[in-house]
Amino acid sequence: MKTLFQRFLLCASFFVSVALAHALTTQTISFPTIPMQHYGASYTLMATASSGLPVTFTVTSAYATIPVGGNVGTFTGGGWITIQAAQGGNASYSPVSTSQTFSVDKGLQAVTFINPGVQVLEAGGARGTCNLA
Repeated sequence: MKTLFQRFLLCASFFVSVALAHALTTQTISFPTIPMQHYGASYTLMATASSGLPVTFTVTSAYATIPVGGNVGTFTGGGWITIQAAQGGNASYSPVSTSQTFSVDKGLQAVTFINPGVQVLEAGGARGTCNLA
């Protein structure tokens, strides 16, 4: 028969071993700076977790899309965009995430005028022609 102290030691060692078995290792994400982008362009996102586990990307603002499980962002508008890189962790590593906010410039605008050809101009009784070609 065990003494009360021996039972206490048995319980204490059980709780310590359980606590140690559930301690997770911290991981970090390396997410290189995303340079300014252009409206309508696509950019391949790159990030790595120190654990070697896969990193996922999510748009947490407007004006960009990333397919689920993908790493190519497409910019659908101009302004500030925030993208999160995350690693969900596992039985050994704790989850981690980091975000980047960067600028996407607006698309270029093109205005095309149709050539009206020769026009007749009248002003104050005077009449003339003007070729706007």
